[in-house]
Amino acid sequence: MAIKIRRNPPIEQMGVLIPTRGVLILGSYSQENRWILATLADAINLRGYLPIQAREFFRWYGQTSRQWIANLCAIVRFIIAEDSYPSGESLELKYCTDVGQVTAILRQEGIVSTWMTLDFDIHQCDMHIFPYTINQLQDPIERNRIINNIIQWAEQRLREREEQFYNRIMNYYRRPPQPYYPREI
Repeated sequence: MAIKIRRNPPIEQMGVLIPTRGVLILGSYSQENRWILATLADAINLRGYLPIQAREFFRWYGQTSRQWIANLCAIVRFIIAEDSYPSGESLELKYCTDVGQVTAILRQEGIVSTWMTLDFDIHQCDMHIFPYTINQLQDPIERNRIINNIIQWAEQRLREREEQFYNRIMNYYRRPPQPYYPREI
């Protein structure tokens, strides 16, 4: 399977695109599994999202792994984690649960990579398991179905969270929202 090189948008557009269309992709970067992450990135990119792999981002000297992942989680819309093969991704996935990020977890044939990530979706309403097979990822129609299911679930969960937050704010202030008019410079 040939891996296509995707082009990121110009740097001046990144500040707008990342929070609204950025999707963090986590998983094993081993040679035999890299194609899975590339396939996911291409499929996400075709739907107008900006795929971001953690290793593409600079890590500041002295920054812990927890701080680094928390910073990445803060700037993306949602996360897709491939959790079929043991890697450092299991620790990154744990950090995602700590910050409550909407996360779709892909598992090959539903099998978990390690017992440490076995129950993440049980106690986190913002995480959901999506089982798949290698044949489904290689078949464009099945791959599209899987990616569409992930995006629909993630966007629905984000809408639910926004609505819950809005309702809490409105109950707190008990007044209709006021329009925001930025000052002219």
